[in-house]
Amino acid sequence: MAFKRTIPADLLAHLQGTALTLAACFKVTRRDGQVLGFTTHNANLVVGGVTYEAASAMGATALRQELAANVDHAELAGIVESSRIAAADLHGGLYENAELEVFWVNWADLTDGTLTLARGRIGQIRVADGRFYAEFRSLSQRLGQNVGELYGPVCRAAFTDSRCGLTPATYTFSRTVDTVTSAKVLRFSGDVHSTGYFNEGLVTFTTGDNTGISREIKTHASSSGAVITLHEAFPRTVDVGDVANLLAGCAHTIEACRAFGNAVRFRGEPNIPGLDQVLQVGRKS
Repeated sequence: MAFKRTIPADLLAHLQGTALTLAACFKVTRRDGQVLGFTTHNANLVVGGVTYEAASAMGATALRQELAANVDHAELAGIVESSRIAAADLHGGLYENAELEVFWVNWADLTDGTLTLARGRIGQIRVADGRFYAEFRSLSQRLGQNVGELYGPVCRAAFTDSRCGLTPATYTFSRTVDTVTSAKVLRFSGDVHSTGYFNEGLVTFTTGDNTGISREIKTHASSSGAVITLHEAFPRTVDVGDVANLLAGCAHTIEACRAFGNAVRFRGEPNIPGLDQVLQVGRKS
């Protein structure tokens, strides 16, 4: 099965010429909605209202397109010191699962249009020796992903999502940081919930350097406020006075669902036998 691309007539005419002035452009739409552009050209390019930065030294290695429905492989590399790519954002996960489009342009005449080479998302990211390396995952990769659900004793719905049915606002509380014990241990003032209420919940900052970034809560202790221990630290410094929304946690058990008065929407099978029952040897009567 062949895949067809539409090439603008002017760009096609340029490609059929003998002297090519092509540059690759990379359009990244981060998880927070911010759009960034990078190009292999030696000067910035403006395409479709987006500025594609040359100074970032972003490039692609081993970009491979296949006619079969296999995953396209590519590794994007760039300089972390680029003013538009902060190490804290990379470590903070803002680029993971970001949308990515790679295309060609005629840098000598941008009105020729664009030729899309690949479209997909950014996968795993690693940082080493002042450079970042990001895995590119094409749209065809989704064809190889498992879909559907498996039976199990715990609820498969995310707390307060559409399947859970509970309203997020009811279980979300705005609190202010009054103590920063470490990068993963914070105390929020003004909270009266009992210990464990926010276990496996979520912290999302609404002010400060981490605005819009969320982290999962490992444990919650009630001690002159809410003492929160995080699974993973925030990418930027948390300061006293920063405000965050704390979302309650759920253990995803039928007992937890009953405690929220929501057992009717429980998305698990708590009474199915486990492997210990399945593998038991039968007894003679």
